[in-house]
Amino acid sequence: MLAKLNSGSQLKIGAILNYAIIVLNTVVGLLYTPYMLRMMGQSEYGLYSLVASVISYLTILDLGFGNAIIRYTAKYRAENKV
Repeated sequence: MLAKLNSGSQLKIGAILNYAIIVLNTVVGLLYTPYMLRMMGQSEYGLYSLVASVISYLTILDLGFGNAIIRYTAKYRAENKV
């Protein structure tokens, strides 16, 4: 079905789906937080939030090294240098 759509229609559908995913993630996050607070308690949830924040910062600090490794590994394998 997507092959029949022109690129403008595909762009609109893609944008709508991206916004729908953003809204869904926000709603799930808003519902998930009170549930986790009830299940874990305040101190355990605080520790959970701290660990999640540290992991998020470390993910940001990756600086694209993971993608670079994949790119150059594929490039060197294609050139038979590995």
